[in-house]
Amino acid sequence: MPALIKALQVSTLPPELTVLLRESEIPELFDQSADLDLEDRLDQLLQSNPGLNASSRAGLWLFVGNLMLSHAISQELKTKEGSYWHGIMHRRERDFWNSKYWFQKVGDHPAMFQIAEVLKVELGDSIFVSSCVRRGKFDPSLFTDLCAALSPGDSASQAELRAIGWIEWQFLFLYGLENG
Repeated sequence: MPALIKALQVSTLPPELTVLLRESEIPELFDQSADLDLEDRLDQLLQSNPGLNASSRAGLWLFVGNLMLSHAISQELKTKEGSYWHGIMHRRERDFWNSKYWFQKVGDHPAMFQIAEVLKVELGDSIFVSSCVRRGKFDPSLFTDLCAALSPGDSASQAELRAIGWIEWQFLFLYGLENG
């Protein structure tokens, strides 16, 4: 798994959670079978760290592939982060129209500017980065369009889109962790 980006490494995550994130594969672009062992580990961590806010919990459940639990949490959050997690969750289940609906509800989000900066550094001026970064900010709806157009057998494009999704997840998670 790619290392966590530096911003997430220096956050105030409980050490056990950092270990869980480092030992796990980055999420797939689309729904995958949930890893029950990983879900159990996360459940135990959340029980022993009840102070993690709802935005962080929605992102973590999405990370381990429990889309239903992430959806339940994000749907109850009446914040930009809740709508953003909700949109990512629907993108993961290939409900692209619904995903873009939730991204419209987000509007601008501070994490979008950070995501754009890191994408330019990490992935350069790739066609995918150029397609989902506008006016210095990451546009999750444009990214959703790229995911929707992905050909099933195009593993190179899927790998790059997965990397973009991973950067997006990290910065939204970090924002929610620090501001939730």
